[in-house]
Amino acid sequence: MQWKEIISIPYIQEQIYYYYCPSCNLNGKMMKSPFRVDKNPSFSIRKWGNYYVWKDWSNKETGNCFDFVAKYYGLNVKREFNIVLEKIVKDLNYEHLVGINKNILIDIIARNKQLNSDIRVVYDKTRESGVVKLKYNKKQFNIDEINYWKSQGLLDISTLKYLDVHSVNKAFLIIKDYVKEIYNYVSHKDVNFKKLLYCFAYNYGNKYVKLYRPYYIDKWKSTVPANTVCTKTLFGNDTLIVTKAKKEQIHLLDIQKYLINKFDILPLNNENNLICYNFDKYKKVILWLDHDIVGINNMKEWSEMYNVDWHYTKRFKNITDQYEHNYQIDKELAIKESLWEVQSL
Repeated sequence: MQWKEIISIPYIQEQIYYYYCPSCNLNGKMMKSPFRVDKNPSFSIRKWGNYYVWKDWSNKETGNCFDFVAKYYGLNVKREFNIVLEKIVKDLNYEHLVGINKNILIDIIARNKQLNSDIRVVYDKTRESGVVKLKYNKKQFNIDEINYWKSQGLLDISTLKYLDVHSVNKAFLIIKDYVKEIYNYVSHKDVNFKKLLYCFAYNYGNKYVKLYRPYYIDKWKSTVPANTVCTKTLFGNDTLIVTKAKKEQIHLLDIQKYLINKFDILPLNNENNLICYNFDKYKKVILWLDHDIVGINNMKEWSEMYNVDWHYTKRFKNITDQYEHNYQIDKELAIKESLWEVQSL
């Protein structure tokens, strides 16, 4: 993909900003800089013509979404622009879209943008109040979906059931008397296209739901409050590992089957919101978030604040990215690398 192809995809600039800075504002409202410690909000992003432009008001630095990603990774956007594009394509899971007809892809994303515009205003304004509900009809995991989870570190299929992860047939957004179908599973023969159709539900006590579409442009819909976490991997061990996401929770739970020394796992719902779930009762607490600017900055701040350890996967964003990379080469290697990574703690 060239940059013109990427920028021509509807809603793509927004997705780039939201991926690398999940809590960002795109309406020009001042926020804290994602690139440095910023006690007084001095960073903004707003639309200027056809582009979303960011500005750091403390040093007057400015740029577009590509400049943003370059700064995020410490790259020179002029000399290393191809690397910046590769980062975006990989991070946003666009690699599988290479084989899909571009016009079909743009049409899919355009319809997704229209759906979002239909529900975004009322969804964003009311979901924190509990008025918004997500409902879904589940179905059996098909072989492709199971293989997806295996590539992310799932070793035991029963773990999905234990952690209330379901495959979705239909999903609905409900606001009082307003009901909107936001997902409907359709089988497809094309291998790449199938990935766009994956939709999984994380169920939180039959009260809250997070919908996850790993390869779609709009990955998340959630009614889960930031301070609500899945506690099914807290067993009373001496060590607690705090992770960013459900995928890491699943993999770390399964990998323990090969270990003598067990540990508890606490996945965050929001990487900017640390839930200190009885830290005092553990002999050791390890923050293990993403190897990126947001993750490392948060771990540095929280480790000092709560006097806990922190760790990140050196060559990859997280342990499931490492596992997926090795899984494509050798499944046994993938498990060994994960075991080595965990034991090094």
